[in-house]
Amino acid sequence: MTPGGVLRSPLLHFLLLGAVLYALSPLLPQSSGSAWDLQTIKVSDAEQQRLHKTWRAETGRNPSAAEMQAELQRLVDDEILLREALKLGLHASDPVARQRMIANLRFAYPESKDSDAALLEQALALNMHESDLVVRRRLIQLMQMRIVSHANLSEAELRDYVARHPER
Repeated sequence: MTPGGVLRSPLLHFLLLGAVLYALSPLLPQSSGSAWDLQTIKVSDAEQQRLHKTWRAETGRNPSAAEMQAELQRLVDDEILLREALKLGLHASDPVARQRMIANLRFAYPESKDSDAALLEQALALNMHESDLVVRRRLIQLMQMRIVSHANLSEAELRDYVARHPER
C-alpha cells in the first residue's frame, strides 16, 4: 500500500479517532443517574454466612447449593426492589415508613418537642430509611405490590395471550 493509501485507510482513521477519544475521556462529563448506569450489588462473605446460619437455624440442616443460590438471589432481588423504592421516594411518601421512622426518633429522644416533619427530616438525614429493617421490609413489600398489581390480567387478556403464544 502506498503512503497516500495508508493515510486514507478507514482503519487508520478509526484507530486515530479511538486514541483521541480515549485521551479526552477524563475530560468528558460523566453521566449520573442514567438508565444505563450499572450498580453492583455485592453480597459480603459475612452476609452469606448470616444467610447460611439463618437457614441452618430454621431448618436444622445446611442449605444445598441450589437453596443457597436461591437465598442469595432473593437477597439481591430485595436489594433491587429497595433501591427502586428509594428512587421513587416511597420512604418519604409511605405513611407506614414515615411513622416508623418518626416513632423510632420519639423513642430515642422522648424529651424532644420536635414536630413530626422535623423528626422525619432527622430520620432521613440519619438514613433510617436504609438501615431500619422494618422500613426496608415495608419498602420492598410496596414494590412487590406494585409489580403484582401490574401483573393482574383479566380472563380475556390471559386467553388472548395464550392464543397468540401457543408455544409458551
